[in-house]
Amino acid sequence: MEPRYERNIPSVSEEEQELLAHKRVIVFGCGGLGGYVLEYLARMGVEVFPASVYGLAAIPHRIIVSDIFWVVGSVFVFGLLASLIPSLAAASKDPVKALHQ
Repeated sequence: MEPRYERNIPSVSEEEQELLAHKRVIVFGCGGLGGYVLEYLARMGVEVFPASVYGLAAIPHRIIVSDIFWVVGSVFVFGLLASLIPSLAAASKDPVKALHQ
């Protein structure tokens, strides 16, 4: 048994811990309750994201601040440009004539 799972022994026996180490599960909806279930299963030693399926040994979790700024900035610019065309078209119309049509 891996040392990081030894703290589970009060609630799970060593035999049960070994069984959990060889199990795979799928959790649909990692929102409210699913996120907690997923975290609990991972802490118990269940292989939540199998490397044979996802091709990752671990879940990538590094946060790069410059990437966040680029994504947020580009979404803001594209949203501004996408709203510019309809707003210019609406501003060129007379509201009274537009309502009568």
